[in-house]
Amino acid sequence: MNRIEPALTPNRLLRLAELDAVVLHLRRGGLVVLPTETGYLLGAAALDPDAVGRAYAVKVRSPRNPMHAAVTGLEMAEQLAHLGASARRLLETFTPGPLTVVCPKREAVPDILVAGTGTLGIRIPDSPVTLQIIAALGGPITATSLNVSGDPPRSTLDGTIAALEWKAEPALFVVRDPLCVLHPRPSTLVSLVDGHRKILREGPVSAEAIASALAGMAG
Repeated sequence: MNRIEPALTPNRLLRLAELDAVVLHLRRGGLVVLPTETGYLLGAAALDPDAVGRAYAVKVRSPRNPMHAAVTGLEMAEQLAHLGASARRLLETFTPGPLTVVCPKREAVPDILVAGTGTLGIRIPDSPVTLQIIAALGGPITATSLNVSGDPPRSTLDGTIAALEWKAEPALFVVRDPLCVLHPRPSTLVSLVDGHRKILREGPVSAEAIASALAGMAG
């Protein structure tokens, strides 16, 4: 596998030639490793079923275990999922940041991404370079953690990458930004479906903070 590690500018963005190369790689179905505030993600073009399938294979992930999508903001999120008022309030209040909201998906989202659940987790990461890449791609990427499914993260990024199943991948872009990773836990995961709110995983955004943000709201 050809591993490519572009350098960031002093303001932690990719220069345009390298940005174009990463985006072209994603459009061709390739995989990338990108930083978020809760660790590194394995990114594929989330609306490309073949690319998503490759991400599942690299992670040795069950097809019954859905993946989330990383987007640039509310406009892109609305194209993928039916956001109610509560979901919009939480995204406005806590993102970019360590929160993922689960809402009913729209038809454009392939079933392989959500494992046939009919719902999609939406994430807006607090990472300048990751948001830059998603914006240049013009669509979402998978927001799945960089690890073999079910395994704890390794102590180093290189060790984590080495543990994955890359046999079928000819190339991988790895974008490092150690300054981005701020939280040791995954993002808080909250489901907002059929007017019900449920914390599926508590992370850096507490259940109390979510309840406070949604006080007086329904749906």
